[in-house]
Amino acid sequence: MNSGDHYKIQFTPEENSYVYIFQVDSSKAIFQLFPMSSFGNVRVDNFNPVKAGVTYHLPAKDKSFKLDNSVGSESILFLAFRQRNQALEQQYEALIKARLSRDKTKEDNLQTAIKSNFKTRGLAGIVDDPAKKTATVPWTSTESFTVPAQQLNNLCADCINMVTFEHR
Repeated sequence: MNSGDHYKIQFTPEENSYVYIFQVDSSKAIFQLFPMSSFGNVRVDNFNPVKAGVTYHLPAKDKSFKLDNSVGSESILFLAFRQRNQALEQQYEALIKARLSRDKTKEDNLQTAIKSNFKTRGLAGIVDDPAKKTATVPWTSTESFTVPAQQLNNLCADCINMVTFEHR
Protein backbone atom coordinates (compact mmCIF):
# COMPACT_ATOMS: atom_id res chain seq x y z
CA MET A 1 0.00 0.00 0.00
CA ASN A 2 1.18 3.52 -0.71
CA SER A 3 0.99 6.77 1.23
CA GLY A 4 -2.39 8.34 0.59
CA ASP A 5 -4.09 4.99 -0.16
CA HIS A 6 -7.46 4.40 1.46
CA TYR A 7 -8.45 1.22 3.25
CA LYS A 8 -11.23 -0.09 5.43
CA ILE A 9 -11.83 -3.14 7.56
CA GLN A 10 -15.01 -5.17 7.61
CA PHE A 11 -15.77 -8.11 9.89
CA THR A 12 -18.74 -10.28 10.81
CA PRO A 13 -18.27 -12.21 14.08
CA GLU A 14 -19.61 -15.76 14.32
CA GLU A 15 -20.44 -15.34 18.01
CA ASN A 16 -21.07 -12.50 20.45
CA SER A 17 -17.64 -11.35 21.60
CA TYR A 18 -15.31 -8.48 22.38
CA VAL A 19 -13.11 -7.42 19.49
CA TYR A 20 -10.07 -5.16 19.66
CA ILE A 21 -8.27 -4.08 16.49
CA PHE A 22 -4.97 -2.22 16.60
CA GLN A 23 -2.66 -0.81 13.97
CA VAL A 24 1.07 -0.69 14.70
CA ASP A 25 2.60 1.88 12.35
CA SER A 26 6.09 2.02 10.88
CA SER A 27 7.39 3.90 13.95
CA LYS A 28 5.98 1.04 16.11
CA ALA A 29 3.31 3.34 17.61
CA ILE A 30 0.05 1.57 18.51
CA PHE A 31 -3.35 2.95 17.50
CA GLN A 32 -6.68 1.36 18.39
CA LEU A 33 -9.06 1.04 15.42
CA PHE A 34 -11.81 -0.86 17.30
CA PRO A 35 -13.58 -0.11 19.55
CA MET A 36 -13.65 3.59 18.72
CA SER A 37 -16.19 6.36 19.26
CA SER A 38 -14.57 8.83 16.87
CA PHE A 39 -11.47 9.43 14.79
CA GLY A 40 -10.40 13.05 14.53
CA ASN A 41 -13.67 14.91 14.19
CA VAL A 42 -15.51 12.00 12.56
CA ARG A 43 -18.00 10.12 14.76
CA VAL A 44 -17.95 6.35 14.06
CA ASP A 45 -19.56 4.75 17.15
CA ASN A 46 -17.94 1.29 16.93
CA PHE A 47 -18.33 -0.36 20.33
CA ASN A 48 -18.06 -3.68 22.13
CA PRO A 49 -19.55 -6.16 22.62
CA VAL A 50 -20.05 -7.16 18.99
CA LYS A 51 -23.03 -9.26 17.96
CA ALA A 52 -22.86 -12.53 16.04
CA GLY A 53 -23.88 -12.18 12.40
CA VAL A 54 -23.69 -8.37 12.33
CA THR A 55 -21.23 -6.84 9.84
CA TYR A 56 -19.04 -4.06 11.25
CA HIS A 57 -17.31 -1.49 9.01
CA LEU A 58 -14.19 0.41 10.09
CA PRO A 59 -13.96 3.25 10.35
CA ALA A 60 -17.61 3.48 9.13
CA LYS A 61 -19.72 2.08 6.30
CA ASP A 62 -19.25 5.26 4.24
CA LYS A 63 -15.71 6.17 5.41
CA SER A 64 -12.15 4.84 4.92
CA PHE A 65 -8.83 5.23 6.68
CA LYS A 66 -6.08 7.03 4.73
CA LEU A 67 -2.39 6.12 5.06
CA ASP A 68 -0.10 8.94 6.17
CA ASN A 69 3.34 9.69 4.66
CA SER A 70 5.41 7.61 7.13
CA VAL A 71 6.59 4.57 5.18
CA GLY A 72 7.70 1.16 6.45
CA SER A 73 6.25 -2.10 7.72
CA GLU A 74 2.85 -1.82 9.44
CA SER A 75 0.61 -4.39 11.11
CA ILE A 76 -3.06 -4.68 11.90
CA LEU A 77 -3.85 -6.94 14.85
CA PHE A 78 -7.24 -8.56 15.41
CA LEU A 79 -7.97 -9.70 18.98
CA ALA A 80 -11.17 -11.55 19.92
CA PHE A 81 -12.26 -12.46 23.45
CA ARG A 82 -15.39 -14.01 24.92
CA GLN A 83 -15.17 -11.58 27.85
CA ARG A 84 -14.29 -7.90 28.01
CA ASN A 85 -10.53 -7.34 28.33
CA GLN A 86 -10.51 -4.52 30.89
CA ALA A 87 -6.75 -4.66 31.39
CA LEU A 88 -6.13 -4.03 27.68
CA GLU A 89 -8.72 -1.23 27.64
CA GLN A 90 -7.11 0.44 30.66
CA GLN A 91 -3.62 0.15 29.17
CA TYR A 92 -4.73 1.82 25.93
CA GLU A 93 -6.58 4.58 27.81
CA ALA A 94 -3.40 5.24 29.84
CA LEU A 95 -1.38 5.28 26.59
CA ILE A 96 -3.64 8.01 25.16
CA LYS A 97 -3.22 10.06 28.36
CA ALA A 98 0.58 9.63 28.20
CA ARG A 99 0.58 10.84 24.58
CA LEU A 100 -1.54 13.86 25.45
CA SER A 101 0.76 14.76 28.35
CA ARG A 102 3.81 14.14 26.12
CA ASP A 103 5.28 11.68 28.64
CA LYS A 104 7.50 9.70 26.24
CA THR A 105 8.85 7.31 28.90
CA LYS A 106 5.37 6.38 30.11
CA GLU A 107 4.17 6.11 26.49
CA ASP A 108 7.02 3.71 25.63
CA ASN A 109 6.36 1.59 28.75
CA LEU A 110 2.64 1.37 28.00
CA GLN A 111 3.24 0.44 24.36
CA THR A 112 5.52 -2.38 25.55
CA ALA A 113 2.81 -3.53 27.99
CA ILE A 114 0.14 -3.49 25.26
CA LYS A 115 2.42 -5.34 22.83
CA SER A 116 2.74 -8.13 25.41
CA ASN A 117 -0.95 -8.84 24.67
CA PHE A 118 -0.08 -9.43 21.02
CA LYS A 119 0.97 -13.08 21.28
CA THR A 120 -0.15 -14.15 17.86
CA ARG A 121 -1.16 -17.45 16.39
CA GLY A 122 -0.65 -18.08 12.72
CA LEU A 123 -3.41 -17.42 10.26
CA ALA A 124 -5.05 -20.37 8.64
CA GLY A 125 -4.92 -18.26 5.49
CA ILE A 126 -6.55 -15.52 3.50
CA VAL A 127 -8.95 -16.87 0.93
CA ASP A 128 -11.37 -15.55 -1.64
CA ASP A 129 -14.80 -14.96 -0.17
CA PRO A 130 -16.80 -17.95 -1.39
CA ALA A 131 -20.00 -15.91 -1.73
CA LYS A 132 -18.54 -13.42 -4.19
CA LYS A 133 -15.19 -12.63 -5.78
CA THR A 134 -15.46 -8.83 -5.45
CA ALA A 135 -17.05 -6.37 -3.07
CA THR A 136 -18.40 -2.96 -3.98
CA VAL A 137 -17.56 -0.33 -1.38
CA PRO A 138 -19.36 3.03 -1.32
CA TRP A 139 -16.98 5.97 -1.52
CA THR A 140 -19.22 9.02 -1.86
CA SER A 141 -22.94 9.41 -2.38
CA THR A 142 -22.41 8.95 -6.13
CA GLU A 143 -19.19 6.89 -6.34
CA SER A 144 -18.07 3.43 -5.27
CA PHE A 145 -15.15 1.15 -6.00
CA THR A 146 -14.81 -2.59 -6.43
CA VAL A 147 -12.12 -4.60 -4.66
CA PRO A 148 -11.26 -8.30 -4.44
CA ALA A 149 -13.14 -9.78 -1.49
CA GLN A 150 -10.91 -11.62 0.98
CA GLN A 151 -11.44 -12.84 4.49
CA LEU A 152 -9.43 -14.09 7.42
CA ASN A 153 -10.38 -17.66 8.19
CA ASN A 154 -10.40 -19.30 11.60
CA LEU A 155 -10.49 -16.25 13.84
CA CYS A 156 -11.40 -17.65 17.22
CA ALA A 157 -12.26 -16.38 20.66
CA ASP A 158 -9.21 -15.45 22.74
CA CYS A 159 -7.10 -15.57 19.57
CA ILE A 160 -4.96 -12.89 18.02
CA ASN A 161 -4.26 -12.63 14.31
CA MET A 162 -2.02 -10.18 12.52
CA VAL A 163 -1.82 -8.87 8.97
CA THR A 164 1.38 -7.02 8.02
CA PHE A 165 1.80 -4.82 4.97
CA GLU A 166 4.53 -2.65 3.51
CA HIS A 167 3.59 1.04 3.51
CA ARG A 168 5.46 2.69 0.62
